[in-house]
Amino acid sequence: MLTSFQKLVAMAILALALVGSLIGEWYSSYNIHQPAHNTSYNGPAQGVYPVVFPKDPNDRIANYTGLLAIFNGMLVIIAILQIRLLVLADRTAKYQAAQMKKASDFAETQNLIISSQIEIQQKQHAIGRLQFLATHRPRLIVRNVWIDGLNVGYVLVNTGSTSATVTESHIAVEYTEAGVNVIPLVASGWNDLGNVNIAAGQTLYLSQEIPGDMHVAIMHPEIRRIMTDQHPRGMVGDIYFAGAITYADDAGIARSTVFRRQWIQTSGRFFRVNDPDQEYAD
Repeated sequence: MLTSFQKLVAMAILALALVGSLIGEWYSSYNIHQPAHNTSYNGPAQGVYPVVFPKDPNDRIANYTGLLAIFNGMLVIIAILQIRLLVLADRTAKYQAAQMKKASDFAETQNLIISSQIEIQQKQHAIGRLQFLATHRPRLIVRNVWIDGLNVGYVLVNTGSTSATVTESHIAVEYTEAGVNVIPLVASGWNDLGNVNIAAGQTLYLSQEIPGDMHVAIMHPEIRRIMTDQHPRGMVGDIYFAGAITYADDAGIARSTVFRRQWIQTSGRFFRVNDPDQEYAD
């Protein structure tokens, strides 16, 4: 099957062949004999040769008119070929534009698909990370509380499988009068430990200063009933080492650890209180 360009070339060849045949026909119609010369003619020798341009004015006008008609016919054919060529060029341009638009649409679709795949992968990664953090979370607990000179020594351990960053903390040695309800400490607004990061499995050995009156009461329990301006009824209540710690995991999820240990004079050590509101780790 011929392409549009091949068809255009074939039409041009046929047009040229038609014009050539017309010119040949016109030329052959004027292959005439020149009449015999008389003695007064000083031109070439007498003989027969073709005369292309007749001497008769009417014949010359007819010749010019024929040539003009052929020339106009050629102009018409050329104009038709040019129009055909312009139409072909326009169709080619439209086709190329359509193909480019299809390619652009396809590329845009591919980009959308790739973007969607990347977004899905990112969401899957985020979900997987959250699932990992949910099953591999940090967990801060307090162990081994003891008297260390003028301080209470204690061990803070991250028993979880990911790191924990302390954001707020309140650690204190408290004295509570007998018969008074013990209120759990809160970490909000306090930062006794600082913003320390505790890796999974890491152990910190820490200490908290004991207020002077409480230290005297612990070291010399026999004077606890002595009344003072600070303790008009004496120190007949309980001494506690307590704290509240708020920390964040790698996903930024806040968690809490609360503890309270009571000083038992007869045992000479701190014991965990039997109260879930005073001793827990989220």
